[in-house]
Amino acid sequence: MYLLIMFKDMITRIQADRIEKVFFKGKAIVLTGAQQVGKTTMLESILEKYKGELLTMNGDDTTIQNLLNRPNTLHFKQLIGITKLLFIDEAQGSLKLGLPLKLLPTILRKFS
Repeated sequence: MYLLIMFKDMITRIQADRIEKVFFKGKAIVLTGAQQVGKTTMLESILEKYKGELLTMNGDDTTIQNLLNRPNTLHFKQLIGITKLLFIDEAQGSLKLGLPLKLLPTILRKFS
């Protein structure tokens, strides 16, 4: 059991390092996987050191759904402000993320 836990922690660190290397490259990172496997926990641990540069949204929130389902560059600029990283948790379901994922990295790059 101890070796399994150590191995799992090593895999998580390797995954976290690979994800973090993509930060600030002007790209969207989409992390998918089965429920309850630690995606959010891993990302929260990575993002802990970026708190001052981070905006977190929950895709289950209807206000966020309305914003992201009707992409508007001006609204995104106002919302994002000086944010360098945007984390949208629970982005599945009713969110239509194609256009927002295209617009948001450009807006973050230009206006942060």
